[in-house]
Amino acid sequence: MFSFYCLLYNHFLFDAFLRLLFVISAIAMTRLVSCLVSESGLKA
Repeated sequence: MFSFYCLLYNHFLFDAFLRLLFVISAIAMTRLVSCLVSESGLKA
């Protein structure tokens, strides 16, 4: 039973880590796109 709870806990921990990673990458991509857009806007 202990191993089951441990596995469940690790699964939730891993899922939370993946969600955090996804959010961070999404924010980074949004900033990169906005930076590129502003750069192209300044050049034009």
